[in-house]
Amino acid sequence: MNKSIFTNILIAIGLLFVAPAALAATLNFSPTTVNTTAGEDFSLQINLNSQDAPSYTAKVELSYPADLLSINSFTPNGDWMQLKQSGYDLIDNANGVLIKSGGYPSGFSSTVNFGTVSFHAKAAGSATITVGSNSFVYNAAGTNVLSSNPVESVNIAEAASTVVNLETTPAAETGTENAAPAETTAPEANNTVTENTAAAANAAASAQGSLASIAGRIVTLNTNNFWVGFLVIVIIIGIIYYAFDMISKRSKKQ
Repeated sequence: MNKSIFTNILIAIGLLFVAPAALAATLNFSPTTVNTTAGEDFSLQINLNSQDAPSYTAKVELSYPADLLSINSFTPNGDWMQLKQSGYDLIDNANGVLIKSGGYPSGFSSTVNFGTVSFHAKAAGSATITVGSNSFVYNAAGTNVLSSNPVESVNIAEAASTVVNLETTPAAETGTENAAPAETTAPEANNTVTENTAAAANAAASAQGSLASIAGRIVTLNTNNFWVGFLVIVIIIGIIYYAFDMISKRSKKQ
């Protein structure tokens, strides 16, 4: 009988230690370690697990080194109702603090995603993201059952420097030694234009010469004799003068 009582007492004591552990809620990050480069962005997921005992409200407070990291944005999981009151919603990159809170109306008793934080790596170094002591997960009785405060390690490497090669090749230094000779098509075009112009001028001169030759033949009665031509011109002028004189006299008589 005494042995049975002693066994029951041990079982009861064991339950006192086991029960609180079973009801504890945990918070964890994904991924657990981040390796990145200065100037790059990375995302960090926040997950909560109430371990079979339903919880309904959570507040997550993160601290990070403001000289190495900054927050671009926080994207909450759509199943959470965000609390926007002062003290429950904050992104402070000057002091390196994030506070986000929300309610889970249906309650959660397994792992759920609370939200995703987008970080920017500002400079090289080793950064740690910690969970603040004001974080909580409340169960139905209004008890904070959050028991874990993990630390996220972020290793930030130096950004690769860009090397500019300023060396020049002999061809570049001497200018056009290796350059292919340019085709000289312009002089050919100029020659063609000149030839066409000369041909046009010759044609015009030839036409003028032909007209002068025809006129000379008509005036000299096809004899090409200067005096004959002169006599013909004098006769023509005399005829024209006589005609005008006759017309003028007839006009006076009338």
